[in-house]
Amino acid sequence: MLFGMESFSLGPLSVWKETPTVKPIARLVHCHGLGEHSGRHRNTFDKLLASGVEIFRFDQRGCGASRGERQWINSFSDYVDDARDVLERAKKEAGDLPLFLMGHSLGGAVAMHLAAERHADLHGLILSAPAFHVGPGVSPIKITVGRWLDKIFPHLKVPEALDLKTLSRDPQVATAYVNDPLCCRFNTVHQGNEILKALKQMPALAKKVTCPVLIAHGETDRLVPPAGSRELINVVGSTDKILKEFTGAFHELHNDTIHGEYTEFVAAWIKVRARAA
Repeated sequence: MLFGMESFSLGPLSVWKETPTVKPIARLVHCHGLGEHSGRHRNTFDKLLASGVEIFRFDQRGCGASRGERQWINSFSDYVDDARDVLERAKKEAGDLPLFLMGHSLGGAVAMHLAAERHADLHGLILSAPAFHVGPGVSPIKITVGRWLDKIFPHLKVPEALDLKTLSRDPQVATAYVNDPLCCRFNTVHQGNEILKALKQMPALAKKVTCPVLIAHGETDRLVPPAGSRELINVVGSTDKILKEFTGAFHELHNDTIHGEYTEFVAAWIKVRARAA
């Protein structure tokens, strides 16, 4: 192990602080995606730790090792409030390190909501395939039915029709997901509706973000269309903003066959902004 780790709880959240053995150059808070847990982003963390980035990662409420009803939120603001609590803890840690916020997929939407209010505290925002446009697998009819069901059966579990083969070009990633007891293969009706409402706010929120922004997306992502990231980067308020599309890559860049190239790009981007800070 090339880093030190400590775990603690913040409300319902299970949180881990991972410290590099080299002198830290930056501190990063990470938000994972829908139905998964932070441990699935090991490739990203290992690269950043080796580059001197201290990591604060957590499992969202109702996910992974954190407490709460599986796949349930009262409001999307629950996700944002939780991420804010972790960000506050990271900010208060000893050491005057540049602070970065990173989110993948649903975590990207959470990070964007938080960055819109806390961008002055951040030295960079990194979004990996951020949830914005709904993929072709979610029909307008399903969305309409979901809104109706939310009024009667908000806790209803809906089996996720996710084609796991679209996560990565590495077939072992899908197999590992199926066999991972910390991953959920369903959503609740109310959770889905809260997320969809929150995604509509993304362009307006992006305009408020003035810290450096990196958006990374797989060119052939079929779960979260990259067209959404192209739209978001155009309206981000920062003058230091980059959209990096990875040719042929699927949704989970950190688990795709090009994860080395992706994590190297992210680490280099952080290093430049950390030095400038």
